[in-house]
Amino acid sequence: MSAARLRALLAVLAGLATLAIFAHFAALPQVALAMLPKCFAQADIIQFELAGTQDQLAAVFPAGCRSLAVPAMDAVNRWDIKAFIPAYTAFAILAAIWLGYRQKRWMVAAVVVALLAALCDLLETTTLLKLSHSLDSPGTMLTTLSIGAWGKFGLLAVHAALLMWIAYRDKRRILAALLLLIPPATALAAFDHERYAAVMSTTTLIAWTAMMLLAARETIWPRSA
Repeated sequence: MSAARLRALLAVLAGLATLAIFAHFAALPQVALAMLPKCFAQADIIQFELAGTQDQLAAVFPAGCRSLAVPAMDAVNRWDIKAFIPAYTAFAILAAIWLGYRQKRWMVAAVVVALLAALCDLLETTTLLKLSHSLDSPGTMLTTLSIGAWGKFGLLAVHAALLMWIAYRDKRRILAALLLLIPPATALAAFDHERYAAVMSTTTLIAWTAMMLLAARETIWPRSA
């Protein structure tokens, strides 16, 4: 197998792992249990991540649902640290190497941004695991949470923009550039997260899935030099 095909294949494998791990969130026993009485929804995850006030925390964890919602959210965040963050970070890095191998400066920039996003995500998620047990007295945790969450979303938007630029500079990857424009273009939706909670994550998922499919194509029909 050529080096070009191998780079594309590694991106595909990391992408598949990321999608499989993402799908497993809904299958976590604590999540399934909390969803039955409508005490937990997928959108609550981002609402919790971007919560900035105690009222927003109360909206995610209503008093009558806390006994189910807190274990569900904790299970999601533990799975996030254990599997999802490593998987999507690997995909972000391998996608940068696949797309930007001939553009070393931009490739390195995208890899560094992906690693910084992962660090912000770890800060966010470890804070969420503490905060879920201090909902009535969050103290400074909401500030720490905001740094981690906004840092993560912002850096992932920058990462997508860097990959978009890499793809645009390679005139044979204009389709990839257009797909990668989606996450940065919708990043501002996070500022109204109570109405558009899933927009940023959904558009990133769409763009990354499309990127994985493009990489899969190049494992079969490698790009000419």
